[in-house]
Amino acid sequence: MAKNTDAQDTSSKKRGGKRAQERTAFRQRARDLSRKRKLAYLLGLEVRRIVEDLELHEWLLLEIWTSMRVREPLLSVLRTRYHQVKPDDLLMMPVECIDLLDRFYRVVDEFWLYLRTTEDMPTAMSVNYKRYVGRLKRIADPLVQLLDECHRYSSPFPELLPAAQPAP
Repeated sequence: MAKNTDAQDTSSKKRGGKRAQERTAFRQRARDLSRKRKLAYLLGLEVRRIVEDLELHEWLLLEIWTSMRVREPLLSVLRTRYHQVKPDDLLMMPVECIDLLDRFYRVVDEFWLYLRTTEDMPTAMSVNYKRYVGRLKRIADPLVQLLDECHRYSSPFPELLPAAQPAP
């Protein structure tokens, strides 16, 4: 009789162990989803901030450059936290999103380097400023849209989402 009880205990432990593994996997997927959604939200905020600040403060930033040749206000607009993001966190993002993030921040880095080293006169600086802002905006629009989708429509269980209906 004792053998049968031992077999039952082992069987219930196996079932309990499987349930525990499923619960752990569920929690991990939920944590990953939460991190992905938060990262998408924060990156979207940063991309919006950079483009909006460059557009909104263009006149002031160029005026400071023209009159005082001070670089710090221009450079401070381009400060980012993107380079502090861990690669493991970026791996959770869709490939298209990673590609657009890379393209956006490459232009930010290029613009930062230009602003850091330029001795251009105000007119040339204004032309280059508008060119860089235009490049950033062309990349930022689809990037922000993708990041918003990652933030809003992520699911830890994509197999449970309704299938996409083809357009008529």
